[in-house]
Amino acid sequence: MLLSGGVSDFSKVTGTYTFTVTNTSMQSVSDTSHNLDKPEAIPIPTGLHTSNLSTTPVFSFTDPNPTPGVDGLIRRYNFFVQDGIARNVIFDFSVTSAVSTTPSFLIPPGLLLSGHPYFLRAQSIDIDITETGSTLHPRFENRANEFLSFTPVPEPSNLLLLGPGLAALAGLALRRYREAHCTSDCGVGHGRRSDAECSKSSSASNGVTHRSTVTPHEHETVSR
Repeated sequence: MLLSGGVSDFSKVTGTYTFTVTNTSMQSVSDTSHNLDKPEAIPIPTGLHTSNLSTTPVFSFTDPNPTPGVDGLIRRYNFFVQDGIARNVIFDFSVTSAVSTTPSFLIPPGLLLSGHPYFLRAQSIDIDITETGSTLHPRFENRANEFLSFTPVPEPSNLLLLGPGLAALAGLALRRYREAHCTSDCGVGHGRRSDAECSKSSSASNGVTHRSTVTPHEHETVSR
């Protein structure tokens, strides 16, 4: 949307910028930006949403007016991922790929963690096609940003794996309890179980059946 005053509305920001960087050895290098001469107000992105709550959803949004109001400009799109706690940018789509012609992006795997909060930033950009751009100075003229708060949740497949794992741990704990209970109750004396009973109980708790062999002399009665 072209403002009523045109370039005059941005008289303090239009034109070119010269950047000078000096290192600790007092060596300097300078470079000049492209000419910022096509200012306009871009509509803020709307309808920000993700395709699901996984760690690799598709992030999409809507541009209410995708046609620039100034000749020589084309509309493109970018997105960022910011940590929801530290607030720093952890991913910039335009660094790994060219800006997109559509406002829809697949969040790459290995970037998000389940249960951790993030901000997904949607960005609409006007690019000046009448000038030659560079890596240091892209031809970006105008930008509009909007944010979506997003926290991934564990995927169903992970929850299904969690169930059998908990059941196995519970079974292991029960078996160890039985073994410890059997050991404390076994021995010689009144109210104690015999070694054979303990052996049978322990074997049953492990799901294994053992046969015990009794030699004849163990049941002989010696008489004089």
